[in-house]
This record gives sequence, C-alpha cells and structure tokens, in this order.
Amino acid sequence: MLLRQRRPEVGGGWESRMPPIVATFVYACGVAVLFWLDPDLRSRLSAPFLVPLAWLLINGSRPITAWLGGNAISPDQLLEGSPVDRAVFLLLQIAGIVILVQRWGKVEKILRANAPLLLFALYGAFSIDFAG
Repeated sequence: MLLRQRRPEVGGGWESRMPPIVATFVYACGVAVLFWLDPDLRSRLSAPFLVPLAWLLINGSRPITAWLGGNAISPDQLLEGSPVDRAVFLLLQIAGIVILVQRWGKVEKILRANAPLLLFALYGAFSIDFAG
C-alpha cells in the first residue's frame, strides 16, 4: 500500500503520507519524462554548466568527506574543514575562473549592460569587508 493511514488529526480529518522513496521515484520519473518530451534537440547541457551544478549539488547535500565515509573527530577539525572538501571546491573555483576567461566577451557585455547592479554588488562587498 503506497499511502499509510495515520490517526485522525485534531480537526477530525485524516492525514496520509507517501513514503519518501516513492515520492523521490515519482519525481525523478516526472523530470525524465519532461526531458524526453522536450522538442528542442539543441537544448542540451553544456560542459561549463556542470561546474555550478556540481557546486549546487555538493552544497545542497553533504560534504564530500561525508560521502566518502570520513568523520571529523574533534571540533577543531570541524572548524578548519576537510582537506578533501577544500581540494574539491578549489578545483571547482579554478574551473569556474577558466570558464569565465574563455567566455570573457559575453561576460564583459553582461557586466557593461548591468553597470548599476555591478556597482551595487561591489558596494555590498566592500561594506561586508569593512564591517568585519
């Protein structure tokens, strides 16, 4: 049975819950179907898109050392971070800089078109830097 019945709530209604694994499978199938139905064959992921995607997936889940089974023993190790995590994020940053350098023409056009927004971001960065 996909839905488990729970006790009646205070208001008198019934609440049912789907097991998380079933919800994940249904969601993944829905995303796969949407990609399959996409009529534009040119809209494939480019290799530079994978760098921010990897960054997002790593930061949205566990650190790399948790995936590899490493455990921090002391609070000092938690504060300093893991060398493995540091190396992975360094590689992602280097890859991001390489991509920006390769696409500098497009980046420069975007920055020139959004000069007030860029100035505001720089102001915010300096404010944070000098406040600390």
